Amino acid sequence: MFKRGLFEAANGGVVFLDEIAETSTALQVKLLRVLEERTIRRIGSIKNIKLDFRLLAATNKKLLTEVKKGRFREDLFYRLNLILLTMPPLRERKQDIPMFLEHFVNHFNNKHSKMITGFSKEALEFLLMYDFPGNVRELANIVERAIILSKSRMIQKELIPAVIGKHGLDSKENIYKLDIAEKNHIQKVLEVANSRKSKAAELLGIDRKTLYLKIKKYEFI
Repeated sequence: MFKRGLFEAANGGVVFLDEIAETSTALQVKLLRVLEERTIRRIGSIKNIKLDFRLLAATNKKLLTEVKKGRFREDLFYRLNLILLTMPPLRERKQDIPMFLEHFVNHFNNKHSKMITGFSKEALEFLLMYDFPGNVRELANIVERAIILSKSRMIQKELIPAVIGKHGLDSKENIYKLDIAEKNHIQKVLEVANSRKSKAAELLGIDRKTLYLKIKKYEFI
């Protein structure tokens, strides 16, 4: 009895390959063949199976650099490089952190049967000033750890790993980064709320007076 593999199971759909730069040379050869011929053969079979699928591949490395260093096949690189999407690291889009936090809290609440409502203001400030060398995955790990350890429904800054806190809240550079992140987040929420201040304040979890002070501070109007 033959067992379906990844590509056969994804026939008619999408295959996502993460960390494509870490694949071995032997696997790269096989992947290139599948992409060019759009066929596979089950182990032990003599029959080719035609496939129709889309392939998405991701990596945190510069593949062209890997090609030049001989660690990634040039022909496979150009076969994959049909449409290139570059995602900025989390440190360059900190305005997205609140959105990720909401998603991860919901996800890990379900996973661990918890009822966490979110992060305190102080905890969020710690997160906004961290550069996240591990990107979104590191943020996910931080959220899951905090949800597991939290004994209250609101996650406090004490549950944020010390490596984040060591950056401190006193440096002018960090305060500037926090202001930029806050401004971008408020601006995005105002857009979502179609500039309705009451709705934006509700989404931000603050009162209208505080929102107006923020708008004045960041000169939105």
